[in-house]
Amino acid sequence: YPLYTGMNSDDTVEKLVQGASLLHNSPFFQDLEPDAVEQLLRHLEQVAFESGQTVFSKGDDGDYFYIVMEGEFLVLNGEGEAVAVLGPGDPFGEIALIANVSRTATIRAQTKGRVFRCSRDHFFSFFLAPLDYGVRIEELGASRFNEGDSN
Repeated sequence: YPLYTGMNSDDTVEKLVQGASLLHNSPFFQDLEPDAVEQLLRHLEQVAFESGQTVFSKGDDGDYFYIVMEGEFLVLNGEGEAVAVLGPGDPFGEIALIANVSRTATIRAQTKGRVFRCSRDHFFSFFLAPLDYGVRIEELGASRFNEGDSN
């Protein structure tokens, strides 16, 4: 099972600093204003995965959106073949939330790693409320859905 890393106040400060740097360096999130980054980070949980551990499987219900913090995560198609590798700053898991469908791919840790995860409710309030990021996340989901990439 994944390890949820609970936070004390020192962890929260560290999460904000590390997360702000990670999001600033990610092409998908780099345009976020500092206040928006802080708001997003306050709604994210950190989850650790060991190498070989599955984040979610194709067909699972979509309950979270994810952002890779560290490590590498494989995107596996229905035949178990790797179709992409995700690294720090890469988002995944949006298709099931946007399209209200089951997971379209399996995500598995290729190395030991950590992710931020965002619940369905926070995902919709943060990403789909502001028009510019709503359009951006829908475009990401549509491109992945059409390519059969990751969810």
